[in-house]
Amino acid sequence: MAKLETTTTPETKVNIAVFGKNGSAAPVVIEKELLVSKVKPGMIAQVVRVMLSNEHQGTVAVKDRSEVSGGGRKPWKQKGTGRARQGSIRSPQWVGGGVVHGPQNDKRKLTLPKSWSKKALVELLKQVIIEEALVLIEDFNLEKPKTAELVSALSSIKTKGKTLFILDKLDKVTFLSARNIPNLTLITWEGMNTLSLLRADTIVTKVSSFEKLKKILEDNNGK
Repeated sequence: MAKLETTTTPETKVNIAVFGKNGSAAPVVIEKELLVSKVKPGMIAQVVRVMLSNEHQGTVAVKDRSEVSGGGRKPWKQKGTGRARQGSIRSPQWVGGGVVHGPQNDKRKLTLPKSWSKKALVELLKQVIIEEALVLIEDFNLEKPKTAELVSALSSIKTKGKTLFILDKLDKVTFLSARNIPNLTLITWEGMNTLSLLRADTIVTKVSSFEKLKKILEDNNGK
């Protein structure tokens, strides 16, 4: 999992491990110039805070004493009963009464500049590569939904924790094959975001997607 506290820049080029059915293969190389940190960790933390806040539905709402039904009649007379005076059985101190200063459905969606979200995502991709949390797997095709075949294709990686598998396109066969594999999440390059990278311990993509990854880094290099 990429860290928010610090961002690092490698001193030399970084090798990305490649795995296939027969074990590991020759790694591919990312030049250090493409992994230079361009943003501060505070920006990434801000992006994460906004995204987490916007994940909440914010639909919770309670009733105050004016909204609770009943209680229009004074429960007993003001004086002479020996009990504390009460004006309504729907006052906050009564069971079933209204709630004072309770939560309301007043959540507002937070926004960020689009450039911030993009910069944070690219920065996390760099950190994932530097921390060697990204691995490549040789291309394979699933002709029909079968969990065992997908497990076999991924078995050489020996991932730990939560795994994020980034695909060029999420087809029905792959989706059905992966849905019963614990701790495996499928996502496309277009659907990938900062939170999806942070929540994964290992990021996997196919060798054929390496050029797409490299292009993302090149297009945002120096920005």
